[in-house]
Amino acid sequence: MSHSLSLSIPFPERRLAEHACQVLSVDPELKPSAIQRTFSVSDAGALEIHFQSDNLKLIRVSANGLLELLHVIIRTMDAFDPMKSKRT
Repeated sequence: MSHSLSLSIPFPERRLAEHACQVLSVDPELKPSAIQRTFSVSDAGALEIHFQSDNLKLIRVSANGLLELLHVIIRTMDAFDPMKSKRT
């Protein structure tokens, strides 16, 4: 696969990055034969996402959809995280 995109999204705590990773991992790629997507959490607590495909448009569409979902996940964490009050 000739094109790739890597994203690193920092979180204030590693556990939040791990939760986001778990939630995003269950959402299947619409064209798994055409694009590969992997998730991991770095030691620094950042969510690492890597896309790989021969089709640049598929990477753009997949990344856009994932970032929209990640936005919802982060807003939900911000609203309902029981540990939030201990961080502020």
